[in-house]
Amino acid sequence: MSVSTRIGNSINNGSVDTSCDIYITGMGSCAEEFGAIAYIEFYEGKYTLRVWADINQEDPTHSIDLSGAYESERLEGLR
Repeated sequence: MSVSTRIGNSINNGSVDTSCDIYITGMGSCAEEFGAIAYIEFYEGKYTLRVWADINQEDPTHSIDLSGAYESERLEGLR
């Protein structure tokens, strides 16, 4: 099976916004046909991944705080 994906970010007032949309061909969101199914945003001082795993749900089905993904959080010996 071949899958086409697109990752895009927003331009706001001439500078890159602190967000990223993820699209997969054939998938969409409740709010928008073929809309982004995942969204990474920098909000209130941290990056969060929001996922719409159910096309019939208006709000994200999953919200994941990405604070633990910083390289500075890696435990010694796991490099």
